[in-house]
Amino acid sequence: MIRGGELLLGPFRLDCDNQQLWRGDQHIALQPKPLAVLQYLAQNAGRLITKEELLQTVWAGTPVTTHALTVCIHAIRATLEDSEATPQFIETQGKQGYRFIAPLTTPAPVSSSQAEDGGQHLTPPLVGRENDLARLQDYYAAARAGHGQVVFVSGEAGIGKTTLMNRFVADLRVRERAWISMGQGVQHHGPGEAICQCSPC
Repeated sequence: MIRGGELLLGPFRLDCDNQQLWRGDQHIALQPKPLAVLQYLAQNAGRLITKEELLQTVWAGTPVTTHALTVCIHAIRATLEDSEATPQFIETQGKQGYRFIAPLTTPAPVSSSQAEDGGQHLTPPLVGRENDLARLQDYYAAARAGHGQVVFVSGEAGIGKTTLMNRFVADLRVRERAWISMGQGVQHHGPGEAICQCSPC
């Protein structure tokens, strides 16, 4: 099933209701079948989607070969400037199928007060990271109760660690007053500190 709504894929916005892809204010031309494949993969982000499932869903029983799907994947990667060797959006899973690996968000509804404020406090909901966000909130609640701890958020590049932490901090600022210190790790060789730009905010 292909659902409606909007999804934010990095700099791209996928309008599932109108079957359109945007980059900022620029409409990106993508043929209907590649767009439908992209939409189905994105709406099932993180899950291995077999070629058979894609063919049955997107082509709805129309007899086609897997070559049609391969053509669609190539078109999507060209449009998103993605690479099969070092994917940021779509990962090939051997001969089985594909997995959408980029972090996703959905645009938050804009209230009248937010519109007047220029939308500076919008915190779009995360897609596929709700459990991780809930765990961070549990850790914070434990820390507030006097059980201090250090929590590491780790993983390969591009899976959404920064997006997750930004959302956690944004929610925290909305709920209560808290001292938050932000630091940045830098690549470093030789003597000195490998962390800089640490400041309260």
